Amino acid sequence: MFGIQRQTSTCYRTTYGLVLTISTKSAAPTSDGRIQPNPAPVAYYEAHAQTFFDGTVNLDLSALHQRFLAHLPTGGHILDAGCGSGRDARAFLDHGYTVTAFDAAPALAELASVHCGLPVHVLRLEEMDWQARFDGI
Repeated sequence: MFGIQRQTSTCYRTTYGLVLTISTKSAAPTSDGRIQPNPAPVAYYEAHAQTFFDGTVNLDLSALHQRFLAHLPTGGHILDAGCGSGRDARAFLDHGYTVTAFDAAPALAELASVHCGLPVHVLRLEEMDWQARFDGI
């Protein structure tokens, strides 16, 4: 669906917060261990932003959200990295959490921003240089 490969979701703790993963990465390590971004997914999502948005914004992931939120302090700060349609960011906001969101595709970030009612930053995960600690990612 929309070029997304589905994975089993996992939760794990890091020094930056609790991390929930849902989909595959769009970057791969090089032989020296550095991350080499793959520009193809950004171009794909940029070209198909509205179709992706329409196909994902109303998916019901409430059971997965509840599993994730059960590990976070009430009203905590969540980073929605690669927020896509903004569906999850909106759900977390609706549950009283503070949310910071970003996506690499500018057109998708704009759609997500309108949907969430909050600014969605345009950047890739490897470009993130925030020093903030999040309760969940």
